[in-house]
Amino acid sequence: MSEFANRRAARLTNWTDKVGLLLRDAPQIESKLFVGRRAELQQLLSILGPNEQPASQQKVVLGGMGGVGKTQLAIAYAKQYQHLYDSVLWLNATSEALLRDSIRSVALMFEESGNVSAYDDAPILAFFSRWLSQQGNTRWLLILDNYDNPELYDIRRFLPVRSQGSIIITTRLTGEVAERCACPIIHLQPLTSVGEALKVLATRSGREIHDSGRTL
Repeated sequence: MSEFANRRAARLTNWTDKVGLLLRDAPQIESKLFVGRRAELQQLLSILGPNEQPASQQKVVLGGMGGVGKTQLAIAYAKQYQHLYDSVLWLNATSEALLRDSIRSVALMFEESGNVSAYDDAPILAFFSRWLSQQGNTRWLLILDNYDNPELYDIRRFLPVRSQGSIIITTRLTGEVAERCACPIIHLQPLTSVGEALKVLATRSGREIHDSGRTL
């Protein structure tokens, strides 16, 4: 067993290590700037709500074209429903290298010295998978963001071995990723309602926007 694993095993005596809401490397999106998408938030909740069944994992692919708001929706869900989870983690899945870096960053939460730079990826990834698979550690949410290049690496290698927890995968290649990961799809469409679009503009600009005589 590696030095990292030995030191970590000495501290991790059960599943009660929790990190809460951990979005420090995620895009910073103020809650007031997130407008609409109530139906999609309810869809996510219906699929991802924590499940007490011991061998059940909730996964969903959040798909749509670039710029449609997939990341914003995933983060909005995480913030709004964080009380349902013991740990909420955002990971950058744009490439395998960036995903490994994100997992290494999470490892800092468990390493007393705060120094994981001396450790190889393998023991860190193995620990992370074991932690997600700890018996009883079922109330976690993992956001794997921007998995747009599934031809470059297989994200399934980074998922926990035990079927538990909740996972959001955002991607532009919805069908391909959903088939690979065997999970349902939420297709995110551009806002088509004039009222919703104007409300977004008003919220982000801080100005009143008028639509046919109405003030938003």
